[in-house]
Amino acid sequence: MAWCTWLPHKASHNGWRYVERGPDTGVAFRASRNVMAIMRKLDPFPIPLHLVQEARLYAPGRPDLDALCHVLQDYSRLVAEVRQLKRRVQDLDRESADFDARLDAVQAACRAMLEL
Repeated sequence: MAWCTWLPHKASHNGWRYVERGPDTGVAFRASRNVMAIMRKLDPFPIPLHLVQEARLYAPGRPDLDALCHVLQDYSRLVAEVRQLKRRVQDLDRESADFDARLDAVQAACRAMLEL
C-alpha cells in the first residue's frame, strides 16, 4: 500500500517535490542536510523552583509538570476574570459615588426641613 507525500527538494520550483512511497516502491531518499541536528533530543527547560511550588498550590495533587501545564492553560481565563473583576469594582466605585451624592442631597433636605 503506497502513500503520497510532499518532500523538500532543491531542484523543484517551489522547494517541494511530490513522491509516491510505500513498501512496494522501494524508494529511498537521502537528506541534503544533517537531520540529526534537527532531531536531537531537546535540553530540559530550566524552571525556577518557586514557580513549581506556586503551580503546586494552584493544582494540588498533580505532578509538577501537570501542575505547570494546568497553570499555563488556565492563565488566559484567570486574566479575563481579573479584568472582569476590575470592571465590576470600577462600577461599584461609580455607584458608591452616585449614592454618596444622593445621600448628601437627602441630608441637606432633612436639615432644611428641621430648620423650618
